[in-house]
Amino acid sequence: MSSKLENKVAILASIIVVTHLFLLYGLPPIVFIVLLAIAVCLLIFSGGLNSVLISLSFLVVTAVLWSTIKLTGLEDSIYYRPHEKFAYFDNGLGRKTYSKNVDFEMDVPYGDLIALSKLTTVPPKPRRVIFKTDSQGNRNEHDFHGQEYALVGDSFIAGSGLSQQHTITSQLLQIYSIDTYNLAHPGDVQDYITYIKSFRKNVESDDTKFLLFLFEGNDFPKHHADTAFLAHSNEYLESMRYAMWRYYKVFSDTSIYRFIYSTSRSALALNKETQSVVVKEINGKRIAFLESYIRTTVNEELLVNPETENAVRSVADSVSHLVFIPTKYRVYYQLLSTSQSGELSDLPNKQWEYVQVLGRMFDIPTIDLTPDLSAKSAELLADGSFTYWEDDTHWNQNGVAVAAKILFEKVFANQVYPD
Repeated sequence: MSSKLENKVAILASIIVVTHLFLLYGLPPIVFIVLLAIAVCLLIFSGGLNSVLISLSFLVVTAVLWSTIKLTGLEDSIYYRPHEKFAYFDNGLGRKTYSKNVDFEMDVPYGDLIALSKLTTVPPKPRRVIFKTDSQGNRNEHDFHGQEYALVGDSFIAGSGLSQQHTITSQLLQIYSIDTYNLAHPGDVQDYITYIKSFRKNVESDDTKFLLFLFEGNDFPKHHADTAFLAHSNEYLESMRYAMWRYYKVFSDTSIYRFIYSTSRSALALNKETQSVVVKEINGKRIAFLESYIRTTVNEELLVNPETENAVRSVADSVSHLVFIPTKYRVYYQLLSTSQSGELSDLPNKQWEYVQVLGRMFDIPTIDLTPDLSAKSAELLADGSFTYWEDDTHWNQNGVAVAAKILFEKVFANQVYPD
């Protein structure tokens, strides 16, 4: 090999190494592009040997930084709840999940609305959270052992912000002796279908039926951010995009990425997760609502999404029920009139209407949790209690108890289970 060719190979290899190292740093896109461009120019003008030395030095620095973050506990300082600490993309399972065989406790200082908006006008609701997962990374205390039903959905079913004993699968077992499997993880409809297909592939159970939960707040937009990346114009392009996304997840699920991503965006005030929150009073208590979920709730357009329909169609034969989870705003909407002048008009309910459309389309029974959640919310207000955390988008154990009761009555009550 000639010296010129060796020089070019060394520079190219150095550029590849440095590019991958930069991917580990979770930098804002514009910062990533600028720094990478500067680094590439530096490597090219440094020549073969020097470019190798520079890339190796960068590798050593990165390794030292990674070790420091892990060994000093700095990584844990960026997590306010177990979800952020343990969530990652498992390439073996081909899906988003949690770390396997976790048995962990932590004090959660506040809900996601405070974390997302730096909200200070609603008192935080600190709680002690026990967080356990099984050998598949699902939020169960024990591995799948032939349960007839698995619950599939997002963070509501996975139990974000809830201690293990308060999750819906735990309450079904503790209160009604109904043993179900929790297959939920934050995501969208496309993700839920992936969870089901991955479960079928990795767990030997062809008879399992799935309760598919759809959340009004973010499962129905026409162009959801996660699915937009995976949307395909043809099969080849879809495969390429998906492969790139899975490759990127290898970097974004590392300790160094998460730490630098979080701290850099806080320092530069570029945290794209920061969102607008609306604070209202109910019976003299302040309660927060995510503004984007309010907009979705008051939407008057019937959403028809072919991708959602195709996704549900692919697993319709094993889905026993479609269950609609309303936003916190819908549940408390009528109760807000007691703190406002005049009566509130009726809300449109296009997302629930679409769930009914899907149910008729695939002959799947549908369940709306809204009426019972609203009724229980009104009842609990007399004691100053809520079904959703005041500082969070999710329901608390009271809301979960309502959902578990509805599932027992409408899905499980008439079935015979062995002792």
